Order: sequence, then structure tokens, then C-alpha cells
Amino acid sequence: MEERILQELKNASAVVTQTYNLKLLTPAAIHGAKPKEKAEFRVTSLRGVLRYWWRASSAALELKNLKDQESCYFGGIDRESGGKSSIRFQLQQHVNSLVQSELLPHRNGIGMKRPALQPGLCICIHMESRKPFTMEENDASKLKNAMELFLMVGSIGQRARRGFGAMQWDQHQFKNVDEYMRRLKELLRSLNREVGISSDAYNNVKLDDGTHLQLYGRPLLVAVWIGEGKERAEDATKKFGEASHLRRGRPSLGAGNKRLASPLWGTVREIGGRYYPIISELHSNEFGNESYKKDRDEFLTHMGVRGIAGN
Repeated sequence: MEERILQELKNASAVVTQTYNLKLLTPAAIHGAKPKEKAEFRVTSLRGVLRYWWRASSAALELKNLKDQESCYFGGIDRESGGKSSIRFQLQQHVNSLVQSELLPHRNGIGMKRPALQPGLCICIHMESRKPFTMEENDASKLKNAMELFLMVGSIGQRARRGFGAMQWDQHQFKNVDEYMRRLKELLRSLNREVGISSDAYNNVKLDDGTHLQLYGRPLLVAVWIGEGKERAEDATKKFGEASHLRRGRPSLGAGNKRLASPLWGTVREIGGRYYPIISELHSNEFGNESYKKDRDEFLTHMGVRGIAGN
């Protein structure tokens, strides 16, 4: 057998592994076939949000190349990928500690309730990435960086954009916001993003490569903002609900009747013993007008974000 083929077989079976010990900070409304009866941690949901954040952080790829690489990593319907994902997640234990959670906490008890995994629950996830023939050597590290980005700014399940399903990785023990921001900037640069110069006093990151890439017609991460810290994670989640409610009926921040997701993704992270709202701005072609910018700035101001004038 040729040496090249032997090397390909060796590479195809190589596995890069990582274990993540996670703690739920806010209720996670992750549902399957019976959303009104049962909540469960689903690895398919985790793979889905990782795929989303990998795509949102990938600025250097044109749309066709993005789709080709996405199929390689996460699976697809084309003949080459065979529908198989090179990433596998394994839940180390069954997760079934449930509560009936108010998905609209700002309504003070009169909103709808759904089964959710309760805050404080610890979840252990094992991730492995198998390298197919088309994967480059540094692709596994890119996937790990995308996973860490999700664990810094993302969340999972129903109402994930408004504070629900926030998880804290045990490797993220930031003493203060500056430490969090330094790691976030390092991570974004490792993903080949152009991090702009911003005032540390305002606790935000702007990505300078976001403007021309809006033409790609897909959600793209262009900024991350940190609001005012709270004593409890649920207080930050309630604040997200208030900020959304005050802008109800304004489609620029997302419209349920048109199936438009909000370009502002809000989650919560523990930093230095307090719980901070983390708001990521994901630009797409639908949300670039002045009406959107005005609504965005009002939303951010309500969340305690400073220094947004002129952004």
C-alpha cells in the first residue's frame, strides 16, 4: 500500500479529545418531542449551537468555502461528507434535574412556564474530533477555540438569546471583567478575527472585519458588550426580559411572526463573584439600518452597557 494512503488512514483515525465540566447558571429549556412535559440535555442541541458559533466567528471564508468546510466539520448532505460529522459529543451522565421555569421572568409570575434544567446543575461533556482526509492539521484547534468562544458568549435552548441556558466552564474562573475581556480578545484573534481598538473602561470588543463581510448574507459576530453585573444570575436574566419587552413590536430586534431571530444574543457569565450580562451583536443584511442601531443602543443601555455612543 502506498505511503500516502497509509498516512491518510492514520490521519482519518486520529482523535483530538477535550472534556468540559459545565455548570448551569440559568434555567436551560432544552426540549425534544414533548416540550411541555420534559427538558433534557441533548448533544444534538450542543452540536447545533457550536455549529452556529463556528459559522458566526468565521470571517475569512467566502460563502461557498464556508459551506464546504462546515460540511467537513459538522456533516452535510453532499456525497463527499457522507452526512457524517467529524465532531462527537458524549454526555458523561444522565441529566434530569428539572424545574418549571418562567420563560418571561419580567412578567412576575404571569408568564408561560416550561420544563427546564435547573440552575446549579453540573454537566460533564466529552468532545472528540476525528480528522477526515480533508482536514488540515490546525482544524482541531480551531474547533476547540470555537467551542470556547461559545462557552464565553453563547447559551443553549429556548430563550437562549435572552439569558436562558447560560453555562459556566470550570476553566473560566475570571477574577474581573478585564481578565475576561483579555481572554476573549485572544480567542477572537486565534480565530483570525480583526479585533479593533476599544476603551477597556467601556467593556466592549468590536471586530473591524465585520463591515465588508456583511455582504455574505449570514449572521456574523461583529461586537461583544458587557453590561452591569448583578448579585444573582436570575437578576441578569430578568433584565434581558425587560429590555426585550420595552422594545416589543419593533422588528429590528427580531420578530417572531416573521421568524427573524434577534441580532443581539444575550447570555450571563460569572465574573469575580458577580453575574454579568454578555451581549453579542451578530450582523446580517436585515439589521443594518438606523432604526436598528437606535433600538440596539436602547437595549444595551437598559442592560447597563456604557460607551455605546457612535458605535
